[in-house]
Amino acid sequence: MRILFLLMIFSLYSLSSYGSIIDKPNKDNIATLAIGNVVIKANQAIII
Repeated sequence: MRILFLLMIFSLYSLSSYGSIIDKPNKDNIATLAIGNVVIKANQAIII
C-alpha cells in the first residue's frame, strides 16, 4: 500500500508540473510529464 501511495503522490506531482510546461516548455518538464503518464496508467491498471 505504501508503494501505491508514493505512486499517487508522484503522479499528482507530475500533473502539477503540466502547468509549467504550458508556461515554458523544457525537456525536464516534458520528461516528468511522460513519466507521470506512465505512472498514472500503472495506477489505473493496479486499481482495475
